[in-house]
Amino acid sequence: MRVVVSVDGEGLVPWLAEDPVTREADIVPAARAGEMGAGEIVHALLQDTASLGSLVVAVLAWRDSHRGGRQPLPEVRFEREGAVVTVTAGDPADVERIVQALNEPRSAP
Repeated sequence: MRVVVSVDGEGLVPWLAEDPVTREADIVPAARAGEMGAGEIVHALLQDTASLGSLVVAVLAWRDSHRGGRQPLPEVRFEREGAVVTVTAGDPADVERIVQALNEPRSAP
């Protein structure tokens, strides 16, 4: 499964490379057209739902690591096959909500 993660911040790619689970996934950084320095976008090729859950946990841990700063927490956006989930708050139920939303069956156009 292919998932795109967009964040309003920097340092996600090295964070994922250090995570013991996500470093095994195929993570590819992508440039934001016309928005240099505005954040990061990564494309993740994952094997299964468990890998998706691990990616979501790692990304939200990266986001949470910014909690000590004066800036608001970075917005995170997950996309898969037309489903989009945006995280702006820090609800512990976010992981389950994101994984469920990205795994819902899509109807053909």
